Amino acid sequence: MAAESFIAQHRVALERWWEEIKEQVLQWKLAYEWPREIKYEAAFKKRSELERAIKNDMNVHQFLSKDTFDAVMQWGFGHTSNCSAHDIADATKHAFGHLMEGRVAQAARALVKLPGVGISRANKVLALSDQQEFGIYDSRSAHGLSDCVGSNGQRIIPIPPGRVIRGDFRKDYCDAFEHYTWVLRHLRDLALASTSESIRREFARVTDFEVALFMRSRKGIQLPRPPKDVPSDLRGLAERDEESLFWTLGRGKKAQRFWVTFNNSSVTVLTGKQGKTVKTIEWNKIRDCLLHFKGHWFPLSNSKTASDRDPNGLGHYFYSKLDCSPLFASHFAALWVHQGFVEEHIRRNEILLRVLETVT
Repeated sequence: MAAESFIAQHRVALERWWEEIKEQVLQWKLAYEWPREIKYEAAFKKRSELERAIKNDMNVHQFLSKDTFDAVMQWGFGHTSNCSAHDIADATKHAFGHLMEGRVAQAARALVKLPGVGISRANKVLALSDQQEFGIYDSRSAHGLSDCVGSNGQRIIPIPPGRVIRGDFRKDYCDAFEHYTWVLRHLRDLALASTSESIRREFARVTDFEVALFMRSRKGIQLPRPPKDVPSDLRGLAERDEESLFWTLGRGKKAQRFWVTFNNSSVTVLTGKQGKTVKTIEWNKIRDCLLHFKGHWFPLSNSKTASDRDPNGLGHYFYSKLDCSPLFASHFAALWVHQGFVEEHIRRNEILLRVLETVT
């Protein structure tokens, strides 16, 4: 669908939503900070530095260096990527070729092919390349737009999943990034037509709306569904990397952090201190696994030692059916609980799981 058709379809809803929020949107933007405690001016300065680095690489090489790519990852997530310089160069060359031709979704698809790169990471690289025309699409910024709904009562822009915000799962997030870009550009046009000089000045770029929506979500301002609270013993790095950081089902010192990236056809978890251990499972195999266990409680039972594993447990299924370490069962189980696919129950020292009836 072309931008003009998409905006025409949702014009009434978008303009009604703009009228509802236009008196507050500047307040949201002025509260911007990222990472935490990096306030407005310093936060925007860092974004501009990254934009210049990306543009310089593209002007000189027509692709991004690993240093520049990882600088974006470090800024956004607190750690670098596991991608090689060669793979980054190849993917970014194709991605920015699409982007320059206006094929925003295709640009994102070129980047999510990289190991450990989902839509949240991919679009940060793309959006920071030109803040005049693009904004970062993540669970926070999309959540800040979550009460902008079409005539059918559905969100115009789906929310990609994050650790704090559950989001709308199994959507085409690359297409959604393109639609989100069109929406923010339309909002920019509405701002530039405003009678308020401050609105026209402060919202001359697409990124200005993105950061306002991000802070609206973070502050929980006039939003229908507040973010899920995080247990106090699991905060730590989570406050920085809330887009992809999760915790296994144990609590306190038993909980281990891991990262997740979502693509249209698969889910990837990255484990270990730096996320160096990677496992990708396709959505159809996830569905098969969930349906296999549906209808009864079953143990997590993810011991590496075969004699210690319950043959009816999730760990054994991962080992025998998915050809991977049973330890990954703990990561995917935690993710599924967060997504609302599975519920957990602690019986003495054993974790029991049950697939919910809504999974089909």
